[in-house]
Amino acid sequence: MADSIGAEHIGLILHPANITSGDLQECYTAGARLVRMCLSVTDPDPGLRYVSEAREMGFTVCVNFTRASRLDARSLVDLSSRSAESGANAIYLADSNGSMQPGEVSRRVTLVQEVSGLDVGFHAHNNLGLALANSLAAAHAGAAWMDSSILGMGKGSGNLISEQWIAHLERHHTDPGAFDLGALLDLSAHLRDSVPESTPVLPHTDLLLGRFDLSVEHSARVSADRRSQVHVARELGRVAAA
Repeated sequence: MADSIGAEHIGLILHPANITSGDLQECYTAGARLVRMCLSVTDPDPGLRYVSEAREMGFTVCVNFTRASRLDARSLVDLSSRSAESGANAIYLADSNGSMQPGEVSRRVTLVQEVSGLDVGFHAHNNLGLALANSLAAAHAGAAWMDSSILGMGKGSGNLISEQWIAHLERHHTDPGAFDLGALLDLSAHLRDSVPESTPVLPHTDLLLGRFDLSVEHSARVSADRRSQVHVARELGRVAAA
């Protein structure tokens, strides 16, 4: 991939439990130049050590706050300040449960910026149909990095749809020549026609995960008939929030 499109376009998202320092070095040698490290809220130290190592190797390093909807202000402040101290270039807020609302996104982006002084990114999921609205809220609050995918292809109900995002940027914020929307639409059509699984749908289970701020690990328990699904999801949401 690095030989085909250039090392500056190659990035990795990593979990500290699954890698070693040697893996980081091999990835850099192979051509990756961006790494995003997922931090564990309960034990962020291993991830933060890798952040420092990756910066020393020459990577641009982001940290990823998974399930940001479940992080209270104190946790956000602590993780943000420690990420900055470890040498991160940017902090990503990931709406892993697809449950966040635009106002909530804006407040969290603002808080992380103020505490860390770093660029902030946002990773949307579309469980409640708010991926575009939440991404716009993040951008208006100052987020400089934004995840999207062709057709919105991603976990469950999918992510921010690249075609929508680029169309919005062309219409409202950038020189129309900055992007080739036609080429992007060609790629979208090719993916749609060649990979049947590429277009996300919105199963009732994923909608309920977003409604009650539950992770994908709860999917198996949110089953049975529709009324039972809502009851189980509501109870799981109360437990998770406790």
